[in-house]
Amino acid sequence: MSEELLLELDLGAGIRQLTLNRPEQRNALDSEQWERLTAALRALAAVGDVSCLILTGSGTAFASGGDISRFLEEVREPNGPKRFRQRIRECLDALYDFPAPTLAKVNGAAIGGGMELALACDVRVASETAKFSIPAARFGMVMALPDFARLAASVGIDRARFLTMTGAVIDAAQALSMGLVQQAIEPERLDEAALKLARMLASAEREAALWFRQAAKLMTQPDAQQSERLRAFEEACLAGLEFQTRVRHVLSRS
Repeated sequence: MSEELLLELDLGAGIRQLTLNRPEQRNALDSEQWERLTAALRALAAVGDVSCLILTGSGTAFASGGDISRFLEEVREPNGPKRFRQRIRECLDALYDFPAPTLAKVNGAAIGGGMELALACDVRVASETAKFSIPAARFGMVMALPDFARLAASVGIDRARFLTMTGAVIDAAQALSMGLVQQAIEPERLDEAALKLARMLASAEREAALWFRQAAKLMTQPDAQQSERLRAFEEACLAGLEFQTRVRHVLSRS
């Protein structure tokens, strides 16, 4: 991992933070940065001791979307369009399937692929200065179906259509009212609020927390076998030692 372009920080208690670090380019996502982030996510997933992952950007942007200066160069390569889609899909899947709760700390503009990164996180908290947009249609592009499904699940199908077909830019207050983010925070309090949320996510029993993610995924991408596995866990978790231990702990404090 390049320490200059992607920073990793240990915040304690198993909470890790990955920071996109191309502030001069407003953290634009070129092919190398997508691949760098995918590698970092896979490496952290393999470690197995992460209780919550925070994703954020340096400077005034979270991630300002694809690096437009590289678009044509990338798609002109042999199998360019296929590889272009594949590297983004691999990164977003690595984030969405990360084996611990994830939190997007949206410190500024989250445009295009940057907004898709935020959507791939379980929880999103934004600075009041943040902006959101999916301008793909303006370039004659579309989102991948799973990413549009996540957007629609967050804001509703009609609003998802509006945002993607118009490429409208919305602010943090609008994003909060639509359900795109769960909190809109003063910039100076963003780090504190994100860490508080990360600790809440980290305190949840891992398998139960990730069950809710998989249940949400099932609602947007139906899968009969996965549905049965999720239904089985509804009862299995109640018989587990972790559930019983946590209930006893709560009772002991009441």
